[in-house]
Amino acid sequence: MKMKITIYALLFQFCIYGQTKEIISKFQFKSLPHCISYSESESDSTEVRNYNEVDSLSLSPEKVKKFFTPKRKSKLDQGFKGDYEYSFYAGNLIANKKGFYVLTYERMFSPVVECAETFLCTIDKKGNCISRVLIASSMYAGMGRFDDGQQFPYYEDVESCIEKNLIVKVKLFGGNEIKYQIKTSGEIVQLK
Repeated sequence: MKMKITIYALLFQFCIYGQTKEIISKFQFKSLPHCISYSESESDSTEVRNYNEVDSLSLSPEKVKKFFTPKRKSKLDQGFKGDYEYSFYAGNLIANKKGFYVLTYERMFSPVVECAETFLCTIDKKGNCISRVLIASSMYAGMGRFDDGQQFPYYEDVESCIEKNLIVKVKLFGGNEIKYQIKTSGEIVQLK
C-alpha cells in the first residue's frame, strides 16, 4: 500500500513539475542587468506593444491565476484595478535559482487606448507563486496636442532595472524611486 501511495505522489509531483517546465519554456532568458521601459514606444501610437501573431507568448488568465498569483496577499501585489478585459504575455526568465524562478510577464488592457503593466514574479519549482510586484507600466493619461493641432495619446510611465544582485530599482512617474530585493527564499521585499 505504501508503495502505491509513493508512486502516486511521485507521478503527481512529476505532473506539477512538467506543467511548471511548460510554462517556463514560454519565457526567454534575459541576462542581468535588465531594464524595462515603455517610453521607447512611439509617442504617436495607440499601441504600447505589438503582440500580433505571437500567440506563443500568450498566457491564459487561468494560467496567470494558477502560476503567477501569490497565495498570500501582499501590499506589494498591486496593479491597475478595473473591469477590463486583460491579455497576458510571457516576458523574460530573469533567473533560475536553486529553489525558484524569477520571471516577468505583461498584462495589457484597454480602458480607452492600450495600457500595459509588467510584473516581476518568483515561482517555486512546483509552480507556486512566492511573490509578485508591479515594476513597470505605461498608463494612458489623456491626449496631448502637437503644434499643428494633431492629437496624440499621453502615457505615464514607470520604469525599472533589475540588477545582477536581484535588486530591482523602480522609477515611478514623477521621479521617485522604490527598491526591491529578491531574497534567497524567493520573497520580494521592499528596501527602506
